[in-house]
Amino acid sequence: MKKPKVLVFIYNSNKIGGPTTSMRLLMNSRLKEDYEFKEICINGRLGKIPQIRLILKLVKEIKNYNPDLVHVSGLQLQGFYATLATR
Repeated sequence: MKKPKVLVFIYNSNKIGGPTTSMRLLMNSRLKEDYEFKEICINGRLGKIPQIRLILKLVKEIKNYNPDLVHVSGLQLQGFYATLATR
């Protein structure tokens, strides 16, 4: 049976702790036997100007991976971009 593909958004992948750590722990848990995980990163500060290039880049990556499920956490600007790109 084919494993469902799960795309997990990671914010500021260079940081240790918080959501980044919990998502990586999840992806490396026993669940990796049942699911195929891939992480997609949004790094850096996004500022106040909409980042259209970033959204288009995320859309391309999402389409290339063709996930069955996308995990987005957080209500900050990165979460908004991830949700918009996923839509």
